[in-house]
Amino acid sequence: MVGTIVPFSTFATPLSEPFVTLREAMDRLFDESVVRPVAATFPIDVRQTADEFVVTANVPGVDPEKLTIDATVDSVAISGQTSSEAPQGTWLIHERPSGAFVRKISLPLPIEVDDATSTYANGVLTLTLPKAAAVRPRQIKVKALPAGIAAKAA
Repeated sequence: MVGTIVPFSTFATPLSEPFVTLREAMDRLFDESVVRPVAATFPIDVRQTADEFVVTANVPGVDPEKLTIDATVDSVAISGQTSSEAPQGTWLIHERPSGAFVRKISLPLPIEVDDATSTYANGVLTLTLPKAAAVRPRQIKVKALPAGIAAKAA
């Protein structure tokens, strides 16, 4: 009698369908709940020019006086505090985060911490972080030698 080769499949078989992975159970729990998990962060953009890094962060509704920016040679951390009014009644949907927040950004090159600046307007924080002088590109002027000296150098 010749045996039959059955290809192995990672898809569910009738025997494994009643069993659910922990991840599937957690996903189902969050999908079925009224309160959705909220990201504890805020959106940022980081761009690089020849001389600086510019970080733009959306922090609407945050009092600029409650923002703290800590910078080191190779990173910057933005932290602050948001508060929401005490609810009158029961939450049906509560997605706006409140409380303390922090976002740390690692930079690929060193910066001049003492020359960094920040501005805040309409809920947008902008940090300007100058690159350290040692890593900034420099132009080297080309000196033209007189024709007689140039021929001897070649």
